[in-house]
Amino acid sequence: MKYLLYLLLVLPFSLSAQQPKFGFEGFRNHDCINFVIREFAKSNDSVVCKLPEKIIKPATKTIYIMKTNYLQNVPEQVAGYNIRVVDVEQDAKTLYQQQQDSNAVILYLSDGLAKHSFWTVWVMPMNVTRKTFNKYKAVFDNSGGFRSVFFFNDATAKFTFDRTECF
Repeated sequence: MKYLLYLLLVLPFSLSAQQPKFGFEGFRNHDCINFVIREFAKSNDSVVCKLPEKIIKPATKTIYIMKTNYLQNVPEQVAGYNIRVVDVEQDAKTLYQQQQDSNAVILYLSDGLAKHSFWTVWVMPMNVTRKTFNKYKAVFDNSGGFRSVFFFNDATAKFTFDRTECF
């Protein structure tokens, strides 16, 4: 009986003492999104599958992220790449030219899906295509994508990186 009491007293401390994977802990949703951006830009030692190797060319200098109302505090530069949040529809002509020169990567990041204690960020590459002489359209690239899953620990009120799944 005494051992059961010790177990019940020590168990919560031992569970909360585990180190998070990849050293990531975030307090807010946008911390998770920024983590995904940083890991995507690292590309060679990242946790985001092989997608960066497929779409980032050697001449790429800028990673563009589709502007949405939930993106906050996006880093300006990561791993030698400039990070820009742009309105893809308004800047379509410029982005089209940069994609033709192999200097740009355009990404769409979802605002996350909360399910039980997990929060998921979906990342999908985009292309800008030319429809007519002066009309451009942003479409999702079918080269794949990934989703990063974060675990929300209720005891510490922090997000920790759990895994990445490619599609």
